[in-house]
Amino acid sequence: MPELAILDVGHGNCAVICDGARAIVIDAGPGTALLEFLTERQIVHVVEVLISHADTDHLKGLLALLDQDEIRVESVRLNSDATKHTAQWKALVFALEERHKTGQCGFSVELTEGMSMSFGADCHVGVLAPRVALAAMGPGSADEHGREITTNTMSAVLKATLHNRSVLLTGDVDEVGLANLLESGQDLTADILVFPHHGGNVRPGAIPERNRDFAQRLLQAVEPETVVFSIGRTRHRNPRPEIIDEVRSSSHRNVMCTQMSQSCAADERFDDSHLSEAFAAGKRRGHCCAGSILVSPEDLVPSIAAHASFVRVAAPTALCAPV
Repeated sequence: MPELAILDVGHGNCAVICDGARAIVIDAGPGTALLEFLTERQIVHVVEVLISHADTDHLKGLLALLDQDEIRVESVRLNSDATKHTAQWKALVFALEERHKTGQCGFSVELTEGMSMSFGADCHVGVLAPRVALAAMGPGSADEHGREITTNTMSAVLKATLHNRSVLLTGDVDEVGLANLLESGQDLTADILVFPHHGGNVRPGAIPERNRDFAQRLLQAVEPETVVFSIGRTRHRNPRPEIIDEVRSSSHRNVMCTQMSQSCAADERFDDSHLSEAFAAGKRRGHCCAGSILVSPEDLVPSIAAHASFVRVAAPTALCAPV
């Protein structure tokens, strides 16, 4: 039966849907964490890689994956971004083009609303955003309401459903991307929400009220039981306190961060005994909080209870700790 792993990759995003020796990858993180996880799991066939947008912390790990021979990558899908001039983005695009020419890997410049794929009998992945029109206009342009389209606006939003449990993966979608998503009228409800942009500002320099409003609108639409923040301990002090406050405004929501935020605890090393055996980048330096989170139709590993118990001991003043 398929299992979804929300990988601890540090500051970045990566999720892997595993089914035996096969997998679907949604974003690839900033380094080698994806490759290490796939190798640990003895996965030899990646059916699809879906890259939400052109930021390095979501795609660089795909370069490491493509540079080895033991794991077959069948297809990669992404959207274009003429404003992104990073070396990693250019290297990835041209590497994919070369592999596509030689028949090594399929390469599609299309990842838009309405696309879907099944993975085994009990797993479905649907693309909820961006709209086709936004993808056609692209970053550097504006939507029909004059709102600026940025790289983050274009971030793909995907819902993965495993039997009776659903996970909404939002990449770095910003407030304009969210507005377009809400206007689409699609069902965004999910049991687990991987919060956009690592819980950071919704736009550069955004004031707390703007971040809070964004979180409120997103949470009302998704109605998640658990909210996950994919963060690195040494970057940006995410998630933002006002966003955590909004998440915790409902007593029915759980919060799990992949690594321990510096805003939660000053100690450099933490006991990882509550974690699963799955690869997690933070294990190297004792920086994990929840670490990599494994989602099955029945449960989460680590469980909500195990994670909460760890936080009470390791970081009693954590942003997510009960008041």
